[in-house]
Amino acid sequence: MGPSLPVSVWIVYYIFFIIVLFVSVYNMKKDYKRVQSSQNLLFIPIFLIINFAYFIQRVDVNELEYLWLQVLSLDLIAIAIALIYIYFLYFFVSSIIHLSKKKTKDI
Repeated sequence: MGPSLPVSVWIVYYIFFIIVLFVSVYNMKKDYKRVQSSQNLLFIPIFLIINFAYFIQRVDVNELEYLWLQVLSLDLIAIAIALIYIYFLYFFVSSIIHLSKKKTKDI
């Protein structure tokens, strides 16, 4: 294993996934994006485990550099991991936008 990212990056990383979990639960309660939210509740723990196992094989680079290098070399697992990150970010942003629109509509 090579060098790792700073602890502050890992804190933000895991806080992001915890927030996505809470947003998924909230969305399920409010009947908004119910299917995506239930998928998130199922796939986030699985994704984190796969992600951790994938990055164990890196040597002399941190996790982000390794992911970027593997995506550039067209490794399918790395591309899938990158797309899943983009999906979770999209889900989070779209949920926040929906929530903010709903709040302004209520006012």
